[in-house]
Amino acid sequence: MKKLRSVIVRELNLKTTGWSDLSPQSSMKALIHTLFTLTACLISFGLKGQIVVNGVVQDSLQRPIAGVSLTVTGSHVSGPIAAFSISNGKGEYSLKINLPDETKLFMKISRIGYASKTIVLYNGSQDVPITLVPSPNELKEVKVQSNAAVNQRGDTLSYNVGSFQTEQDRSIGDVLKKLPGISVAASGEIQYQGKPIQQLTVDGLNLMEGQYGILSTNLPADAVTKIQVVENDQRVRVLDSLVPSNETTINLKLKKLTVAGNLEVGAGLSPALRHASLTVMLFNQRFQMLHSFLSNNTGEDGAGLLNAKPLGLSFRNNTGFKLNGITSIMQGALPPFEKTRWLRNNLNQWSSNLLKKLENDIVVKVNLAVVNDHQQLESSTVTIISPLTEQPIEIREFQRNSYNMHKMLGHFVVEKNVKRIFFRNNLSMAADFYRDIGRIGNSRDQIHQRDLHESRTLDNRFTLTTAVGKQLITINSLVNYQLLPENLSVTPGPFPNLVDSSAAYPEGKQVVKTAGWNADHYADATKRVNGIVFKLRAGILISRKTLESSLHRLSGGETQPAAELFRNDLHIRRTSVYSALDLNYEFNRGFFSLSLPLQSLNVQLLTANSASARTLAFEPNLYMEWKLAKNFKTLISGNRQYNISGDPGYSYPGYILNNYRTLMRYPGILPTSRVLIATAGFEYKIPQKGYLMNGTVSIMQNRLNVLYSTIFEPDGTSTIQAEISPNEQLQKKGALSAGRLFSGIQTTIRLNASAAVNKYERVLNGSNLSLTNNEYTVGFFGTNNSSPYFIPEVSMRMTWISAKMEDHSLINSFLRQEHQFKASVFPVKKHSLTGVFTLYKYDQKGFRDQRFMDLLYRFTSQKKHRVGYEVRCNNLLNSRTFASVYTDGYTTIQNRFSLRPRQLIFVARIIL
Repeated sequence: MKKLRSVIVRELNLKTTGWSDLSPQSSMKALIHTLFTLTACLISFGLKGQIVVNGVVQDSLQRPIAGVSLTVTGSHVSGPIAAFSISNGKGEYSLKINLPDETKLFMKISRIGYASKTIVLYNGSQDVPITLVPSPNELKEVKVQSNAAVNQRGDTLSYNVGSFQTEQDRSIGDVLKKLPGISVAASGEIQYQGKPIQQLTVDGLNLMEGQYGILSTNLPADAVTKIQVVENDQRVRVLDSLVPSNETTINLKLKKLTVAGNLEVGAGLSPALRHASLTVMLFNQRFQMLHSFLSNNTGEDGAGLLNAKPLGLSFRNNTGFKLNGITSIMQGALPPFEKTRWLRNNLNQWSSNLLKKLENDIVVKVNLAVVNDHQQLESSTVTIISPLTEQPIEIREFQRNSYNMHKMLGHFVVEKNVKRIFFRNNLSMAADFYRDIGRIGNSRDQIHQRDLHESRTLDNRFTLTTAVGKQLITINSLVNYQLLPENLSVTPGPFPNLVDSSAAYPEGKQVVKTAGWNADHYADATKRVNGIVFKLRAGILISRKTLESSLHRLSGGETQPAAELFRNDLHIRRTSVYSALDLNYEFNRGFFSLSLPLQSLNVQLLTANSASARTLAFEPNLYMEWKLAKNFKTLISGNRQYNISGDPGYSYPGYILNNYRTLMRYPGILPTSRVLIATAGFEYKIPQKGYLMNGTVSIMQNRLNVLYSTIFEPDGTSTIQAEISPNEQLQKKGALSAGRLFSGIQTTIRLNASAAVNKYERVLNGSNLSLTNNEYTVGFFGTNNSSPYFIPEVSMRMTWISAKMEDHSLINSFLRQEHQFKASVFPVKKHSLTGVFTLYKYDQKGFRDQRFMDLLYRFTSQKKHRVGYEVRCNNLLNSRTFASVYTDGYTTIQNRFSLRPRQLIFVARIIL
């Protein structure tokens, strides 16, 4: 331990004293050297005192036995697992054990069909041959349970929670973060192998309907016995043997009937702080509920936990139904770290979720939520616009914004999902009200902005799948309505030369009202013929949307409408009659899927200058997985898409004030796009050894009929309009990730890398430009749980971003680095201290290294009805601003965001 401490001190001294004198390249090398030195030290610390136990498992005839589960515990047979292994085809096994303080060990051996046994070992490296005796009647008398940390059965990986849980882990989300291949975002979103999961269920039931962030952050880890990762999960049981799926479901298997609850009450300083939350949960096989209340002004944004991932019915244009707002107030770039460091909020949030499974296997679910939040943000920005002239345009602004949000959400679901029939109806309702106020100071004016948004949404989705004769018949229906009024006021009046050529005016008011409804209905028939599953689909999509807008001048208490150029009254009618033939073939080494859709699309734009577009579009889609070896598979996919936009937000002919310095219009144009996408990838995994690796490459070509033109004035104001001009966007992406669980030393390591190249065209101040944005990222994560007293965690992320012209001349580039070291110390039982140190670096002139530190002390009392206390110190170094830089090609934004001051919070927690 002394050696580890000395190395860390030496490396950190180098970082704090020597890096400022190094070049960026040398600084990078030194940083990487430090990172890997620290990682090696941490792993070597976990290896200290390690012993190895090898051997062969045989039967009484000396024949090797494969698939035998071997687990080692300390001085107590029922204690935590220190190591595990599964014998290979030759009966061989190897266990790496790190329990230097134990004098004896217990090794438990089990396999179905053989009598289980326990062997006492001395604490030292040794060879232990094992002989098992057949026990064919064992299953009739004994319920066999595997205590291995990881088990695999078909497409299901089962993780033993007790093998990964530590004393500091309270919620099941804390444990999920440690599993190889799984990442959990701050919003609660869970990804597996870089892809969002399909659903998070509890004992096979999906209570939260996609809002699983509340569940993962509140369900106690002690209540869960296994985490089951179900790959290629076809959630519709009637389609299970017919239609392959590449979705992933995570199921939490509880220990027993669970009634759980969390109560937290906290207070703190700088300024006066409060935190209160109450969660009550009940889970059994036929009834589940979760009620949650959260109130705080500490920067915890609980509203993000309510963002739902809809359980997908595959409608024709599933993402095109939502109307997006057009007006907004200017806002600086948000920092890339925890909101508790920068979000000034006043949040009150309630969520209620109920699930009842009836006798006839019908499941009824209700999900309700209400959110009231007030947020304040402050930042200063320097926006540099180039390459327009020899002297780039520079805009300096100080922004002080407040946001008032009120939301009501409701989901009502009736579902039956059995082997012969699938029925589901989901009625969703939402009402949102946003009142945003912004104050901006620049070199010319003090600008006041007020933006009001009110949104009302009603959405009903119905599906029915059942067997009729020898085929499956599916009927789907979607009906959706949305109303979105917006009101943006700006003082003093913007764009006086365009709006009122005679003189400046005190205030401008932009009014926008967007509304629309959609109806998408289709039916399909599915049948298997000679191992190939055929699906024939036919349907119709009807969409009607409207947009009305006008800009008004307010002067002397009077309101006057601006010229006709600033008014809109348009209607868009969109009709699509479509059909598709899908073929799915599943074989021993993978599956093949081909979709051949055909649609007749008709879009009409009704306004002063009407336009219409009609086409017959063929949009094939191919997907194939091929298992080249037991643990290695490849995938390829390709598809073609053709779309004519039916969104009025991209077709209005009159100017609309988007924000105080941007006017936008699309003079009577129906944007169209022709997209080609090709993807290839691979996946390599050995679950028993905790090894996961995957990679993908993709290329997308998008041919557009609309080119966007921007005119920048010397004061930074801009007008944007679209013009008919064929152009092309090309995007190339690649990603590689690998994770490894070293069970012998209880260490998890994850590596990832990605690259993205985006080429596109723009017109700036009359000049046609071809621009290229590049982004390259590498990341590392490592944690070691071998010591009961100390758990280290290291992560690193480096991103290089550049923007270039067509002649390869560089507009801007920068390197962003994020390094984090987290350590949890358990000096005595029931007490823990966790510290997080984070370093951010930008290789830009005038940017200094930015350091942050947070501390968390926890005390937890007895096992049942545990009472815990914690003291949090956020932003211990009292950093007041965070500086960052961003670029989108021709615009570079340097942003300094105001942070919360150092805050100290005391929280009492009761786990029921």
